[in-house]
Parts: sequence; C-alpha cells; structure tokens
Amino acid sequence: MTYVGDSNHDQARVYNELKMMVMIYRFRPGQQLLIGELANRLRVSSTPVREALIRLQAEGLLDPMPRRGFFARMLNVKEMVDLFECGALILKQALVQGSHAVDTRIREDFRAFMSISVPHALAPNDETELVAEPRVKQCADYLEQMYRKIASFSLNEIMISIIGNIVDRTHYIRLIDLEMPNRFNCALRSISEVASAVQAGDVTRAVAALDRDFDLSIERMPALVREGVNRAYPWGTPAPLAMHTAEIGGRCASTGTCRPRERGESQ
Repeated sequence: MTYVGDSNHDQARVYNELKMMVMIYRFRPGQQLLIGELANRLRVSSTPVREALIRLQAEGLLDPMPRRGFFARMLNVKEMVDLFECGALILKQALVQGSHAVDTRIREDFRAFMSISVPHALAPNDETELVAEPRVKQCADYLEQMYRKIASFSLNEIMISIIGNIVDRTHYIRLIDLEMPNRFNCALRSISEVASAVQAGDVTRAVAALDRDFDLSIERMPALVREGVNRAYPWGTPAPLAMHTAEIGGRCASTGTCRPRERGESQ
C-alpha cells in the first residue's frame, strides 16, 4: 500500500510510536523489523519508517546489523548493568555540580518539582501483592522525570543527553523491577529521601539515596533480564538468548531488602 505526502506530524508520530514499541519490547529481542510491514501497520510510506529506524539505531535502541536491516535489541545483563552504573555516576555528579550552581533558579526549579510533583497515587504497596501495572508505570515515569531533572542540574548538555538515552534504554527493565512490592516501596522511599535531601541542601545524603536505589536494581539485574526475555518468548527462550541472562551470574541475586548486598556477604 502506498501513502502519499507524509507530513512532519507523520514523521514525529512514527518515530514516537516505534520508539515506545522498541522500549517496551513489543518486538522480540533479535527480531528483524521490516520496513514495509511497519509502514502498512502505521499507515504511512516507507520513508518515515526508515528514518525513524535509522534514528532509533543511532540512539542505541536497535541492534546494528550492517547490510542486513534493523533488529530489536537483545536483552543483555552486562549492558544493562553498565547503563545503570553510568546513569548513577552522571546523576551523582549532576547533584554535586547543581549544589554549586550560580543560577539559583535551577535549584529552586528542582526543589519545586520534588515537593509538588510526586503523584498522590504513589502510596506504598502492600508487601504481599504485586504492584498494579498503572502504579508501576506511574512510578517509573516519575523516577525517569526525576533523573532528567537531576541531570539538568549539571548545565551540561552532553550529560543531559546521555541520561535521556539511558532512561529510554532501561525503561523496560525498570518497569519489571518496580512490579515487586519491596522494590516499589524502596523506590518511593528513595524518591522521598532524595527530595528531602535536595530541599535541605544535603547533597551527600541525596547521593547516598541514589546510590542505594541503583545498587538494588543492579543486584537484581540477572533476574530482571531473565524475566524480560521470558516475557518476550513465552513459549521458551532460544538457547543463544538464554546465555545473555547468565552473564555476571550470581552477582545480582535479590536480597529481598531495601539495601544492596555488601561485598563478601553470603547469598
């Protein structure tokens, strides 16, 4: 089917729709994304689809396969750990830089965001029940807004861009992580602690709260990636894909508590 005269609105819509589909793994890891099929599905010509896929590949949301086409990114424990660790480092540095910012409007903007923007629906979850999907999404969205806001503290456009990219690439894993009530509640406590520390000007405490929350996710990473792969392949995980979930195996088993395991602590 041919569509004539794709508008700028079509191009933006196609990019945004494909980006969300890629971020939440509507395509199986390793699946080839066929331009013609996607164009028909989105009711546009192949041009905006191709442009969107090129852009998503440049952003690291698709796996590069030169001369073979576009493929959904594989879920990889090491890559996810690297992204979380990199994000934590940048956010901590942004907090430090922000605390010394000459422009007080930046600090006040962040404090205002932290004091009034926490959704009222984000009350602690019953520890015996899985967190409902709307609450998971709401918490993930808020956390990601908070990360972007903290990054803006740095006044460094590169750091801001990197955090935006990391947030997008870790979105799917973050959703899975927050489904567990203990992690959901720990994340709420982390938000509260970062907020109160920022409002009090206590950068050390804000950094420590961020550190703890990121460490908890990193500890759980093999289980999170394994669950993500299982959801993408409900009929069974292909052997090569399953090997990705074994990387750095044992490093990140969940402790079931609100603190990461200490070095040398038994599992």
